[in-house]
Amino acid sequence: MKRNILLIFGALVIVISSYLLGLAQGTNRGVKGSNSASILFFTGIHRSLKAGDLASALKLAEDGIATHAGVIQTAEDHPRSALVHLYPWMGDPLQDTYKKILGGTYIYLSEYPQAVPRDTTDFLARYQGDYQGSQK
Repeated sequence: MKRNILLIFGALVIVISSYLLGLAQGTNRGVKGSNSASILFFTGIHRSLKAGDLASALKLAEDGIATHAGVIQTAEDHPRSALVHLYPWMGDPLQDTYKKILGGTYIYLSEYPQAVPRDTTDFLARYQGDYQGSQK
């Protein structure tokens, strides 16, 4: 009897630990995916503004608003969709591309060294190889 209680307790500890680890991993993926998508929009807007194409910059800003609002709406309307850590087979397309987005942003911003703080470009430089590898 005592052995069964210890086995049940051990199983509960493993299940709860796995759940919490998955929650942390899902949150980490969400942060990276969401912010890399925002960086992609901001870079596109910056590029359009530098080129003097205000209509394109406005369109990108509007698309960004609609996209981010759509993600929030999906999370509210379908709460289970936010539980990626429980459904690993769902995949996360931004998880696979966020490094390329950050590397491409570094390449683009290298033409505008005063656009962002130095520590930002130093961080983005870490991913330059990921972007260049995707262009081959």
